[in-house]
Order: sequence, then C-alpha cells, then structure tokens
Amino acid sequence: MIFLVLDERFEIPIRCAVKNKRGEETYIKKLYNIAYIVNVPGKRVDYNRNLANDINNGLFRRRQIVKYMKTNKLKKPTLIQKSEDGDYLVLKNEIPVKTGLVNHNVPVQYQSLYIDKTK
Repeated sequence: MIFLVLDERFEIPIRCAVKNKRGEETYIKKLYNIAYIVNVPGKRVDYNRNLANDINNGLFRRRQIVKYMKTNKLKKPTLIQKSEDGDYLVLKNEIPVKTGLVNHNVPVQYQSLYIDKTK
C-alpha cells in the first residue's frame, strides 16, 4: 500500500494500491520508483508514452485529489517527463515528490491513519 500526502496534510492520507487486478504494478508504484531517492536496480522506469500519461493524468482523476485541487485553486502539474536521452522517465521537478516511511515521516498523532487495512 502506498499513501499519498498532499502539502504535508498528514491527517488526510490517500490510499493507493501497488498492484492492479491483473497483478501488475499501478501507476502510483511506478511514480514511487521514479521518485526513489537513490539509483538502485529495479527502480528505473523505461519510457512509455501511455505510462507517462497515466502517471501525469491518472493521479489527478482521483476524487480526493480533484476536490483538494479545486478547494485550493491549484492547476494540474506535470509530474514526470522523458529523460534527456529518451530511454526512461524522470521527475519534472515542477512540484516536489518525496518518498518516506510512515514511522519516520508521519507525525505520531497521525500514524494510526496509515495502517494497511487490506490484509
């Protein structure tokens, strides 16, 4: 399970599945791999136009994110782009995308909201 936190609003976590119904990685897992802090085997995401569109657009179709963006009068940013050599996807750095662990990054009073309830 991957949790999204917008603007460090830890009290409103958005749960995202890592695998889809067919057992394949979802676009949010691919975004996590792209945003991973170090270059390790298995985290590189090869360029695919459809995947890039899914990551850049699919995330902003989620009801909670649409509501948050309307409430705060935000425009849809572009999260990823093709690398300079065109082989893989990289963060665009238009908005910061960070990865972290719940027990290190989430304040203690909100950690109970991040329990994986799908087990």
